[in-house]
Amino acid sequence: DKIKKSIQQYEYKIKDLRFLFMRRPEFIELFPIDLDKVNTIDAAILLAFGSDYFLDKIDFSKHTFNFRESMNIIQGYKYDRSIIEKVNYKSLKGYQVSEILIQTGERDVDLLDISTLNNIDWINLLEVRPEMIKYCDYSKFMSGDIFYSIKLCCMFDSPDLSHLVLERGVTNISPLGWEMLLIKKPEIFLAH
Repeated sequence: DKIKKSIQQYEYKIKDLRFLFMRRPEFIELFPIDLDKVNTIDAAILLAFGSDYFLDKIDFSKHTFNFRESMNIIQGYKYDRSIIEKVNYKSLKGYQVSEILIQTGERDVDLLDISTLNNIDWINLLEVRPEMIKYCDYSKFMSGDIFYSIKLCCMFDSPDLSHLVLERGVTNISPLGWEMLLIKKPEIFLAH
């Protein structure tokens, strides 16, 4: 009780105490902090710890988290779908959507906007989750660096994705790209 009185004579901010609350979330009760009135930045800091302690005490509906805050919270709660649904998941960038899908597979395809994934995001996802190829937007590989089209083409025997390279023209292929294509798909690319 003496400690609590001593603590309460100072105006601590959540960002100053975040390491304490990360280890012992219940210690927040020692400080004059009203979780109903915390701002969005402080709510994001606390929720990013992934502690069940804060789930019932912070009202998600009072906060609009930005894409970074949302992702930190999602990671803190280990990609739990119910948490994804509570944060501003529509603000997530393609690389974040890719990371979530790497962790959850097809479970969240209906929830997340996979149209935000660019060719690099798709490659990163498909390297870990090849079963996600059925959702891939191949048009993302028809522009940008042809190397990503080559990489995708070489990742899969089925479906045959050689058209992603051939339709773009073989004159832009680097020596490394040719090496990859000739090793993985010689029957298609030796003729060019």
